Amino acid sequence: MITFFERLERTAYREADKIIVHSRGNKLFIEENRGIPKNKIHVINNWIDISLYDEVTRTGKFRREYGIDDKIVFLFGGVLGPSQGLDL
Repeated sequence: MITFFERLERTAYREADKIIVHSRGNKLFIEENRGIPKNKIHVINNWIDISLYDEVTRTGKFRREYGIDDKIVFLFGGVLGPSQGLDL
């Protein structure tokens, strides 16, 4: 199944007029691992306008609800896979 999707991915990259990625790392990965020319790949970095959002008051409700009042909590909002250099 993975082989099918890798073939599909390679075909999509090859047939696309332009490829938009969200980081320089993704651009380099596609160039180096998929053989796509540099001039076909463009980076548009993630961004956010923080003035559009109100600051929230921290109440601790989530921590209490899940019994993690005194725990260190890490949040990762990204992707883990080959393009991050992981050996899967």
